[in-house]
Amino acid sequence: MTAAVMVAAVADCVAFSLLLASSVRLIGGLEGAAVGRRALNALYPLSQMAFIGYNMASLHLGGDDRYRVPYALLLAGLAVLCAIVDVSLFRNLAEAEDALLYRERRTRLERQLRAQRRHFRTLHRELDQAMAVDDAIEARLAEARAALARRDADAVCAWCADLSARLPRRRAFCRHKAVDALCATIVPALRRDGVACDLAIELDDDCPLPSAELCALFSNLLDNAAAACLALPRDRRWMTLRAHVVLDCLVIETRNATAAPPRRPRRASAAARRARFGRRGWGLSIIRRIAERRGGALDVSRGVSPNGGAWFAARVVVPCPAQSVVA
Repeated sequence: MTAAVMVAAVADCVAFSLLLASSVRLIGGLEGAAVGRRALNALYPLSQMAFIGYNMASLHLGGDDRYRVPYALLLAGLAVLCAIVDVSLFRNLAEAEDALLYRERRTRLERQLRAQRRHFRTLHRELDQAMAVDDAIEARLAEARAALARRDADAVCAWCADLSARLPRRRAFCRHKAVDALCATIVPALRRDGVACDLAIELDDDCPLPSAELCALFSNLLDNAAAACLALPRDRRWMTLRAHVVLDCLVIETRNATAAPPRRPRRASAAARRARFGRRGWGLSIIRRIAERRGGALDVSRGVSPNGGAWFAARVVVPCPAQSVVA
């Protein structure tokens, strides 16, 4: 009987170790998911280990000798079965996490496509206006040449001022067409909502990063800043964005006003957590995945300004060597 008990104890230890190793490996495979989602998914194997471990300890420390061996073998079988089932479960969880990320990315790309179409329509209208202005300028120049021939300086100055007033004025956010179209869609809406936006983007069309990834980076950063600012009073809404390429790396830095976290945060309701996750849960995860896939990084920080207002900052560094092959 003693030998059978020893064999059963060894089987329990081996089975529990297998369950523990598979759980650690599976939980580590969800590295790209948000912290809350990883903790929620980890409850499955942790609850299994707690249940099976408690029953194994209780059985071997104080169980009835008549039932110790069959129950020990039963618990060992359950541990092995849980380890096998968890592999399939976590594979489906990982696929679900990727599906959520891809759905979010597709939504943002569709929004960017609509923004680019609106931008191109605006460019067509401006082209038509520019052609009309060009015709008017040609006529006014003919009048100016005639005034010059008459040596009428006052008429020439008046016509030059009129021509200057007719020229269309439009400020581009940057020289990259896709990013400029994105900013032209988002930033005016933020300014209408009272957000003081300060942007300085030094980016050309020859940037080797795909336009889809660039728009995902900028749109997520702007969305996160907008969500934080719109939760504040209008007189406290501000954000800055700086972007430039240095040493074959794209560096994007944002800073925006945010609400100061409470000293003792209260637990939000389930509905509030779902709403917050639906609005902003994937923004930084998408940015981090894009950056890390290119060998870059995302750093975030918080602080308090001298005037007492809280701020949130994000810094993205993405390598973009000109000779690299763009995926």
